[in-house]
Amino acid sequence: MLSYDNDQVLFLRRWSGNSEAFAVFSFGDAESAIALGVTEGRWRKVLDSADERWQGGGTSLPDLLPSNGEVALTPSPMSLAIFVKEVEP
Repeated sequence: MLSYDNDQVLFLRRWSGNSEAFAVFSFGDAESAIALGVTEGRWRKVLDSADERWQGGGTSLPDLLPSNGEVALTPSPMSLAIFVKEVEP
């Protein structure tokens, strides 16, 4: 778990065997760009509380996120996003 205090963001990564997931919690009242160290591969967004289907104000986070070991995200204010790593066959 990492805390980006200046940006009011909390980053949580969990894994078990081949399964990996990470969550980004934004507690700030403004968007802020952050760089996160995540495992290389493709990550699929499974939840974004800023999405309109969850009555959020809209999101700028992509549905698929390629990583070369680091990703740049700009989470919406007061939101939660969860990504899972796609398992390669």
